[in-house]
Amino acid sequence: MSQKSSALTTLWQGLQGTWQLKRKLHSMSVAQPSGNCTGTALFTARQPAVFVDGEGKLQNASKEMLYSEQGDFEMTSMNGMTNLPKFSFSRKYVWRLQDEKSVTPEISIWFVKPGTEQIDYLFHKFVVQDVMEDEKPGKSSIVVECSGGHLCVEDYYSSTYTFQLSKTPTNMSDNFTLACWTMLHEVRGPQKDQVIETELFPIC
Repeated sequence: MSQKSSALTTLWQGLQGTWQLKRKLHSMSVAQPSGNCTGTALFTARQPAVFVDGEGKLQNASKEMLYSEQGDFEMTSMNGMTNLPKFSFSRKYVWRLQDEKSVTPEISIWFVKPGTEQIDYLFHKFVVQDVMEDEKPGKSSIVVECSGGHLCVEDYYSSTYTFQLSKTPTNMSDNFTLACWTMLHEVRGPQKDQVIETELFPIC
């Protein structure tokens, strides 16, 4: 198994469970909202679906998880207004691990059909771009950087995922665990000009 494949498998295993979510949404246009989100994200493992996508291609995967997030969004500005009220948000996606043991494994993220947990259409795929070691006294870390992209009508989502895998002397084995991770979506196009940064931490 390659280093990239091993890192992707390790971080996939570490995703399962509940995470604390903090998100910042910054819109360059005053007509689009800016603000902060707080909430939780939950990964739940399930049997991978086998289906034919919208392009007529058969889709299979090694593993699959349902991703569910919910929380509160506090807008800080929109259309020149400030001190706007909070409102609740929720969203679901399906994450799929594909080509797990190959040299170039990848994770694909799919939208779900409204009101269900069934796969609808592809958001994007991301692959490991770099695996970096970060050695510090009493602690070893590996930083895994991944990237992907998605064209939504005329707006392009450029996405970067950064996962920190950590190992400390208190670990009973040589295995690394997923300590925290981030998602960064930069959206550019005629309809949107936004940066969406999400940090996820273990629930203490």
